[in-house]
Amino acid sequence: YKAHFLPSPVMPSQKFKLHPLKVGVDGCIEGFRVEAAVAGCAAPQNVILSNNVKAAALFNLRLVQYHCRINGMPLEEYRRFELSHVRLVDVELTYLFKLETAKAVQVALDMLKARATALYGKKAKFYGSGGSYTLCIETPGGIIKVYIKDLEAQPKALRVADAAVRGEIEELAPLLLRIEVVLRAADLEKMTLSSPEDWHLPEAGDPESDTYRKVFNEVIRKRLQLDVWFATEAPNEETMATLVDTHRTILEFHMQGHSARDHELCRYAGSGKLNPNYYQIRNAILAKVGIDLDIPWELQVAGMADNLSEMLQYDQRFRVPEHLRAYAFTSTLFNPMMAALESVLFPEEGA
Repeated sequence: YKAHFLPSPVMPSQKFKLHPLKVGVDGCIEGFRVEAAVAGCAAPQNVILSNNVKAAALFNLRLVQYHCRINGMPLEEYRRFELSHVRLVDVELTYLFKLETAKAVQVALDMLKARATALYGKKAKFYGSGGSYTLCIETPGGIIKVYIKDLEAQPKALRVADAAVRGEIEELAPLLLRIEVVLRAADLEKMTLSSPEDWHLPEAGDPESDTYRKVFNEVIRKRLQLDVWFATEAPNEETMATLVDTHRTILEFHMQGHSARDHELCRYAGSGKLNPNYYQIRNAILAKVGIDLDIPWELQVAGMADNLSEMLQYDQRFRVPEHLRAYAFTSTLFNPMMAALESVLFPEEGA
């Protein structure tokens, strides 16, 4: 019942991890946990990614069936493995945004770092070495990673034989801002996305049916608060005059560099404990003047003066161009690859 690292039948240079699961005392294998970097196991490059959880889950299922077949399991047994039986325990999604220049991507990374620092303090940091840096943002809902693919540091990421295509992908890599998020089992269950069948691509004329749009908006945009209005300049006297006296006093205290939570109006007299009304005050001031009392004013000014909200719209994401679809995990690559694998797994159906 040890985990095994096994070669991918369609990309032998890559491996996937298969862990047989035993349930009960009869010594029988009751299931499998499979982990695979699908882009690496199926496509000759993972610079350009196309999210498709259902196709990836089916690919993983076929990897398990292939392993069972070459180890002697009868066809009628491994045929019983169906996509409807699969449960997702974690899903990693990558959203790509193409900018005009490599410098613009670096600037976007810096802007994201400033915003995340304002929102989450020291839980937003770069890590890595050389020219390969990843921005890791620890949010209450989970980690968001943002980075640029460094092909010099990861030469195995590109195994394209066609020189022209390889050159195009190499030129494209530094222009792509990559945002990654992992959904764990609890996230998937909460969002009713535990089954591969729950993941839908957009239907004609109904962009809101796109599950990947839903995840992007609910996870990335919400955690980075890209739809919240944040002011980056002090309110004028007219705006300040619209606030009630206590709110204006607390806001002025906050903008002088103090923590609003320390103001006597936000504390219970005598005990010094935070008054629950603080959150109502905070929300009211944010809605009225766009200033969050939980973000130091200087960090809000520095971190929110950007155009990230417009730049990181789901409809602005990079999509695989037609002439590169055969080199990425898209239907152009996936369908014939799966057909070849299934012809080995289910030979009588191809006869």
